[in-house]
Amino acid sequence: ADVFSLGASVYELCRGRPIAGSGDEWHDIRDGNLHQESLLKYSDEFGTLLRRMLGPPQSRPGALEVNKFSAAQLLRGTAQTSDLWRTIDCGSESLQSWLIRSLIDQAGLSS
Repeated sequence: ADVFSLGASVYELCRGRPIAGSGDEWHDIRDGNLHQESLLKYSDEFGTLLRRMLGPPQSRPGALEVNKFSAAQLLRGTAQTSDLWRTIDCGSESLQSWLIRSLIDQAGLSS
């Protein structure tokens, strides 16, 4: 459930709006049918990981698998779309924290 929740939060940040909690959009997300335009600026690896995080419980990656991806792997190719990605360096910050913070900054939601 934690991996799904993290995936849902990241997907909301990619889209720039909350996801529906029920209805067609919810079922699309659960079926792995994500809004493609929201993911175009991210790497294919990022999209694949996000789909798995939001997929059926038996197909979801574990926290260790999610954490093994580096930010550079997940966000490769995004530098041309935003100044935010000029330098991809997580430092000592976990990938999940860095990714969420970066997506919030990119969406203009940080204070």
